[in-house]
Amino acid sequence: MPACVALSVSDPAGPAKLEQLAALKSSYERTDFVMKAGWATMPTAKEPNRKLAEACAELIAKAAGS
Repeated sequence: MPACVALSVSDPAGPAKLEQLAALKSSYERTDFVMKAGWATMPTAKEPNRKLAEACAELIAKAAGS
């Protein structure tokens, strides 16, 4: 499981955030959402990784059927 997906699953507010993510239509909005949620920030990093956020948003959106 990719790290960003694991972070989304372990997030206590994950289910509500996943609903919000699924409602977003553009890939830019989804990527931005994943970055703001903290799912694309690795434990040793200070800032989110945009490439990771893009890949994660796409993966989560596909899993959610968006």
